[in-house]
Amino acid sequence: MSAGNTRRIVACLLVLAALAVLPYLGGARHAFVYDDHGQIADNPFLESAGRWSAVLSLQNVNDGAIVNGRRPAVLLSYLVDRAVWDLNPVGWRSTNYLIHGCATLLLYLLIIRVVRRVEPEHPRNLFAFVAALLFAWHPALVESVHVPSFRADLLVALFGLLALHGALGCRAGASPVRNGLHAAWAWVAMGGAILSKESGVVAPFLIAWCWVCFPALRPSRRMMISVVLGGLGLVVMFIVLCARPDPEGMSPPSLQAIGAEWNGRSLLYPYNLFTLPWLWWSYLRILLLPIPLIVDRVIEPVQSLGTWRFVGGSLVLLVSIGCGWAAVRRGYTWIGFGIGVLLLGFAPVSNLVPLLNPMAERYMPLMVMGFAVVVSWCLAGAGLRAGPWTAGRTAVLAVVLVGYFVVGTLRIQEFRDDESLWQRTLRDEPRSARAHTWMGLSMQRQGRLPEAVEYFGKAHVLNPYDLTPLINHAILYGRLGELERAERMLREAIAIRPSFAPAHWNLAMTLQFQGRLDEALEVVSETLRLDPYHVEARKARIVLWVNQGRYEEALHDAEHLLLLVPDDPEARAARSYLFERVRQ
Repeated sequence: MSAGNTRRIVACLLVLAALAVLPYLGGARHAFVYDDHGQIADNPFLESAGRWSAVLSLQNVNDGAIVNGRRPAVLLSYLVDRAVWDLNPVGWRSTNYLIHGCATLLLYLLIIRVVRRVEPEHPRNLFAFVAALLFAWHPALVESVHVPSFRADLLVALFGLLALHGALGCRAGASPVRNGLHAAWAWVAMGGAILSKESGVVAPFLIAWCWVCFPALRPSRRMMISVVLGGLGLVVMFIVLCARPDPEGMSPPSLQAIGAEWNGRSLLYPYNLFTLPWLWWSYLRILLLPIPLIVDRVIEPVQSLGTWRFVGGSLVLLVSIGCGWAAVRRGYTWIGFGIGVLLLGFAPVSNLVPLLNPMAERYMPLMVMGFAVVVSWCLAGAGLRAGPWTAGRTAVLAVVLVGYFVVGTLRIQEFRDDESLWQRTLRDEPRSARAHTWMGLSMQRQGRLPEAVEYFGKAHVLNPYDLTPLINHAILYGRLGELERAERMLREAIAIRPSFAPAHWNLAMTLQFQGRLDEALEVVSETLRLDPYHVEARKARIVLWVNQGRYEEALHDAEHLLLLVPDDPEARAARSYLFERVRQ
């Protein structure tokens, strides 16, 4: 590579690093929203004693009580953020921006690296730059980049790109030591993808597809088999690890919607298979025209093979697969590669394995990456092969980039707080029970109780299997003194989903307010069985044990509480008091 080309690449990297985060800077100071509350701000595991060792040793992967327990790489990033930034949203978002910026640069370098070996006579710096910028600015990524609790898919994209770089370092004729080091690099990166989210299982297939598309990049057959099988072995090892019962003998958490109580949203078999082609078209539509963007999409299942949604979606899916393969066979390799990456990004979220949340924009980083490569090749890469750039292609590219920037910037402002986000969601998706629930919570915080009741009631009608509105509705009745009515609603919630810990917890509080302490103790114990990290339930049971004079049981709970919140002065004082009572 010439010195001049190296300088251009370095300059492009610096510019891309700035441009990748530019649309997001205006929202850096936004408050936590949506899942940030449960996964970050109110997650007791992030303060518990032994949290670092539990994550680093993978002890948490089969503990269903830990939020993101099966995603140790995500939890590790959360622990670092908590240690550095505490609960400052600016810091947490900065981490997301850093991950996104690194992924953007790695995509640029990947294209440069492949082109340098496959077509050294065509540097194609412009193609690589445009692809990276299209990826960085696509509005579909706003959810995953701007919301810290949605960074899992960003990490999968980052580690997937790192794995590709590691695998491309393996070369035919290179020394065994060099190839071994690059293979180890690829394995570590694939492990990082798998530990970030279940969709990371596609990492070995990304490497295999890259070698299919670019034969000149292939190392020896033995090395290719070693790298890919090593990645698949990591997948198998992680599945086995997740399937183990936890140390207390409890069953491992369910895999997405499989084995879990139906939440009213997931796609039941066989409708998940019937809906799969329509989901492919829906994601393509978002990639092609990212308006409107909706944080909570309600997916109506396709219930028959004869519907136009199944037939049309299947046709689009088959044409996409055929175009990808034909493009590789006919020499349009970058188009084939991009379509393949898009398909691989879709595969884990296709609902072949039913997801608890069937569709979301935050699932799309890998899909956006593949789409960006295809569009960039059509607008930039093809131009270098066919001749000078035409004014038409330049205009189209300018319109696309400006449109992405404007739509993305406006989208980010919708995340400034929960009320803004869910008001916009209801405007675009009035069938969203989740949006009605969050609006009810917002009205409740403002003391607008009649409006809160209305929102909760509407949410329950839209999705009777979503217990959150029912529970919050019951809490409102409890605050109004109608404890018996609140109790009936909470028992109804438990009948629908017996393993939902918040329903048990609120029922325990309702019973306690009625003076039925023995029943409250029984229910709060069930809450802790379902969720051992529930700090408030642990505190409540300590009080209930003390009321019965059972100080040893209370001391045991106080010691457990200190493991969850080691810096809580109330927990320390309770433990000291109970220790003295037990000694006496």
